[in-house]
Amino acid sequence: MKFFLFLFALLFGSYAQAYDVDKVVLSSLPTYLQKDKDSLPFIFSKAPFDKANYKASQRFSDHVIWHKIHFPTPNKAVTVDLQMNNYLIDDLDFYFLQNGKQTQHWRRGANQTWQNQVAYYNGIWIQLTLQPEQDNTLYIRKQSRGPLLTPLQLHQNADTAITKLSTTLFWTIALTSVLVLLAFNFIIFLQFRYAAFGYYLAFHCFILLSLAMMMGASRWFFLNSYITG
Repeated sequence: MKFFLFLFALLFGSYAQAYDVDKVVLSSLPTYLQKDKDSLPFIFSKAPFDKANYKASQRFSDHVIWHKIHFPTPNKAVTVDLQMNNYLIDDLDFYFLQNGKQTQHWRRGANQTWQNQVAYYNGIWIQLTLQPEQDNTLYIRKQSRGPLLTPLQLHQNADTAITKLSTTLFWTIALTSVLVLLAFNFIIFLQFRYAAFGYYLAFHCFILLSLAMMMGASRWFFLNSYITG
């Protein structure tokens, strides 16, 4: 019964969109390459953000990179959920400003202590409440020794629940499949001691570790590089 009620809520919510997230273009964001120790007030008010820098910001860089997302002002207060799918960025900060004043800050980097975290881990999700008659702007700060790809998506209402559910199902199936293969090869290796199955075990362990890192588990695997703050 609860399952059918959940599906009904999703169906109803899909027809109750209060804000068109498609109005916000995420394919080429205004970008600023920070090369000096600029203050936050300078970043938020005077930094020269340029869409021409966006392509370079998706690769490797020794600089701190900023993105800016400006949301069209809604007619009434609405909630929008931002999803990011790169869990390997070392330092990742989100700053939400309304009328030029910072109202919220989230840390979501692989080497950071996460702020405003829910009771359980479900990926990088930022919930924004857009206010009417206000300038709603989100700044994204990222710095990493790895690739700085920034796959962003905006969701709302039922779309958020569907995306979270489908993502959970996908990773559950993927990890379960690898664990089943790992257990099978482990049993065969114990029975026959074939060296080839030892290689299979190592391969599946590598795949399992890679999938876990893609899901964001590097925060727990590499504690030596863990940074608080």
